[in-house]
Amino acid sequence: MSQLSSLLAGAALKATLVLTIAWLAAALMRRRSAASRHLVWLAAAVALIALPLLSIWTPALRITTPAAIRAGVVAFQVNVIDRGPDAAMAVPGRIVAAQSKRGTRINWSPWIAAVWMLGTGIAIFEMLIGYAALWRLRRSAKKLPGENADVRELARGAMPMTAGIWKPAVFLPREAAQWPEERRRAVLLHELAHIQRGDAAAQMIARLALAAYWWNPLEWSAWREFIKERERAADDVVLRAGIKASDYASHLVEIARAMSAPAFTGAAVAAVPSIRRSQLEGRLMAILDSKRSRAAFSRRAMWITAACAVAAIAPLAAVHAQDNPAIPADVEATIRSAQSQRDPAMLDKVAVAAEDRHNFALARKVLDAALQIRGKVSGTSSSQYGLGIMNLADLEVREHGLVASETLYAQAADLLANDPAAARVLMRLGEIAMAKKNLDQAADCFDRARLSAPSDAAMPTMWLAEVRARQGNADQADALFKSAVALADPDSINAGVILSTYASFLKKQGRADDAANYVAQANKVYTSTTVPPHHAKSATDGPFRIGDGVTAPRVISKVDPVYSGEARLAALSGTVTLSLIVGTDGMAHDIQVTRSLGLLLDDAAVDAVSQWKFAPGTRGGQPVPVIATIEVNFRLL
Repeated sequence: MSQLSSLLAGAALKATLVLTIAWLAAALMRRRSAASRHLVWLAAAVALIALPLLSIWTPALRITTPAAIRAGVVAFQVNVIDRGPDAAMAVPGRIVAAQSKRGTRINWSPWIAAVWMLGTGIAIFEMLIGYAALWRLRRSAKKLPGENADVRELARGAMPMTAGIWKPAVFLPREAAQWPEERRRAVLLHELAHIQRGDAAAQMIARLALAAYWWNPLEWSAWREFIKERERAADDVVLRAGIKASDYASHLVEIARAMSAPAFTGAAVAAVPSIRRSQLEGRLMAILDSKRSRAAFSRRAMWITAACAVAAIAPLAAVHAQDNPAIPADVEATIRSAQSQRDPAMLDKVAVAAEDRHNFALARKVLDAALQIRGKVSGTSSSQYGLGIMNLADLEVREHGLVASETLYAQAADLLANDPAAARVLMRLGEIAMAKKNLDQAADCFDRARLSAPSDAAMPTMWLAEVRARQGNADQADALFKSAVALADPDSINAGVILSTYASFLKKQGRADDAANYVAQANKVYTSTTVPPHHAKSATDGPFRIGDGVTAPRVISKVDPVYSGEARLAALSGTVTLSLIVGTDGMAHDIQVTRSLGLLLDDAAVDAVSQWKFAPGTRGGQPVPVIATIEVNFRLL
């Protein structure tokens, strides 16, 4: 997520919280005066405007949670069925299974941010048009003599209103000259109350808050409540001046009945119109209710309250969105040390550890720092800088999928032209070209990868064989697969991947016996590379194994693993075995891959299982951490 998107996402959540608190406060103050409730809505508007500004200016306050309690393990099994290498590329990483049929996920954040900002821009532009219309209206309106305030005349049937922050004025319809003296006095008292209270400035703030959060229904409701309580607070000023409630209500009804001219729609956005037919009934009931509190607040009290609201939400504004996590103190120290020693490799190790914990956001920050060091030490056109970009591309594959990493790998390839690491980059670009069904380009990338690192040519040779098979050249594909088998280290996971992929090819060629032979060889490789789990144990605190009074955990909800794009392209099937601890919190901890399958399927299995929720195992009726194993079977249709 971009910095702007992250800021807006945080502002959206915090604004909803502020508005919810304002609604609760207003509800608790329903027996208080309208002026006090209007103060609540003004404070909320000020807080909403201040939120994004304070989020930028205040130091980050990020809340960390204590490490989860170690959990426990049972034998579970999950089957992952995929439609095969011709299906759309899946997105590995922390995603739900429903995404496995899509390509690279669409990042909607920039679009949502753009729509938000566009709506805000339109609303602010409307405000500017309103203030311009109000300025023209004030210049053209006739000033009425004999008044203590700046009172100007509007067209017959117009709405009474107040406008102006520094030089306020009252606008009355032309027929006000024929109004009874008491009606004229009541209306002027109401409009002067708006001036005395500073309602024009308060409305501008509330309008800005509405413009900023136009998409939020709570904000529209808050806007309506702000207007309602503002008018009732001004009505209370009139009633405190001695105007009889029934007479005042009658005057308002007569004025509303006589209103016929357009309400100067543009100017009304910037002005403080005094009569809205939609709210008139509620106002009349409030005016006639003799039990209502009509206490007032000074303008000074209003702005002191607004300042307090800003101070109160400052800690909330300082809490940053979780997709931009704080860098732990030890990692920050490592970054400073690497910068002083000009050693980016130190940070590469930290990034790998963060990736293994699936803390991709932290890994990205560390790799960015390492890239900056490489740029300063070797220059941004060096092969070292290319290695830094390649590391970022590898992270992009794990987090967002193979195709999403194409731009980064292409940049790395340009910088690593004569470096052995170019083979891995070219192989990735070849896989991406395969995913896009650009087989000629894929073959070129794999062939160049073989030449770049002849001593590590097994995997690019396998991929080239897969390309030839898709191009219909079975004989050449068969020869290349055999070459890949011969080139591979027989004790490596890659050997198992190559043997499994060759077996899939042979099965499609109708050579079932040969395919079965290579499947058996692949299984032997996978078995030989199986690693026994090593979970730290305590005699009293566990984790415990099932049996001897220890019950097994039970799966409550699970996320199915997603086929990685590479494994789908290679038609790789098989089983990943995980050893983990199901903790007393019902989550999987200390997940270890004890039987690997390669091509990011290990990561897909860990990513999914780390999101499972369990009913914890028990010992003597009490939840305890329990060791469990999970077999994740990846199968292609």
